[in-house]
Amino acid sequence: MTLLSRAATSDADDVLTLYRSLIGTPGCTWHADYPTAEIVASDLAKGALYIIRDADDELIGAVTVGDATELVAEIKRFDKTATVTLARPGEIARFAVRTDQQGRGLGREILNQAISIARASDGTASTGNRPTDDPDAPTASGQPKYDGLCLLVSPENAPALHLYHQAGFQNRGGLFNWGFQWAYLELRF
Repeated sequence: MTLLSRAATSDADDVLTLYRSLIGTPGCTWHADYPTAEIVASDLAKGALYIIRDADDELIGAVTVGDATELVAEIKRFDKTATVTLARPGEIARFAVRTDQQGRGLGREILNQAISIARASDGTASTGNRPTDDPDAPTASGQPKYDGLCLLVSPENAPALHLYHQAGFQNRGGLFNWGFQWAYLELRF
């Protein structure tokens, strides 16, 4: 099994290249103006961007696992058809699998590891980046950092919807924003 690792600044160009390679694929809502190099840099600065490389050191997947404050604010401000039920949600965003690697179980592997990362109190999973093997270890406040994960996905992206539903994500409504219709999903820990 290949493990996700926290991306480094030196990975930024490869990540943006991966994102750009998915523009125009079925179910993908990305375009020339999203995601940008600035978004990649922001995800890197937050320590929220994770990548997976193959045996030849080629980037084959990426995912951002971080705080959902901005997404929740967007939902509450602009759309009343999506319901946020989590008190401390984390977010999965910019989930990408290189097209020649899709349909091979890599997305499931990345998603499972991303869930483990989010469950960890310090934002890292037991993938060699964490001093403890207990991903549910409480934060200093005695609570895990997140009580679940949320995400937006295009309702036209059937493979992604299937993957998320298999992992236990529940549909919590829809959202129209940024020129697209989205399904809003949550996974409670």
